[in-house]
Amino acid sequence: MVDRLDFAALSSKYEELTLRILYLFSSGFLFYEGFKNWLRGRLETHPEVVIMCLLVYGVALLILVVSMFPFRFIKRLKALPIAALLFASAVSIYVVAAVQYRGVYRTDSMALTHYASQLWIFPSWNPYGSDLQKGLEAFAVDVDYITLKPDGDLVTNLNYPALHILVFTPFVYL
Repeated sequence: MVDRLDFAALSSKYEELTLRILYLFSSGFLFYEGFKNWLRGRLETHPEVVIMCLLVYGVALLILVVSMFPFRFIKRLKALPIAALLFASAVSIYVVAAVQYRGVYRTDSMALTHYASQLWIFPSWNPYGSDLQKGLEAFAVDVDYITLKPDGDLVTNLNYPALHILVFTPFVYL
C-alpha cells in the first residue's frame, strides 16, 4: 500500500512538472512566433498583423502567468496551451500565406522554365526564340531575384537546348 501511495505522489509531481513545462514552452513559442510574424508581416500595408501579433503576445503572457498558479488551477486549464498553439499557428499561416507570399516562384529560372513549357504546349511555339518576359510578370517574380545580363538587361530567353522544360510539360498539360 505504501508503494502505491509513493507512486501516486511521484506520478502527480511528474504530471505537475510536465504541465508546467508545457505551459512555459508554449509561452516561449508564442513569443517567438509573434515576433516572427511581426518581422514578416509588412506592417505598413497590413495593420491587422499588428493586432494579431499583440493578441499572440497577450496570450503568451497569459500562459506564462498561468504557469505560476497553483497546480489545481493549471490542471483545470490543461488544454489552454494547445489551444494557444493552434491560434498562433493560424495567425502564422495567415501572415505567411496572405501577407508574405508574393508569387509562385522566387527565382526567374523556375518562372521562365514554367512559362516556356506553357508556350511549348498550348500555342505550340518554340520557347527558345520567344521573349519570356511575360512569364516573369505572370508568376510575380520579385525584382531582387531576376537575373541580369552583363549589360544590365533582363534575361528573358532560354539558351538552346534547355531541355529542363520537359520536366514541367506533363504538369502544365494537366
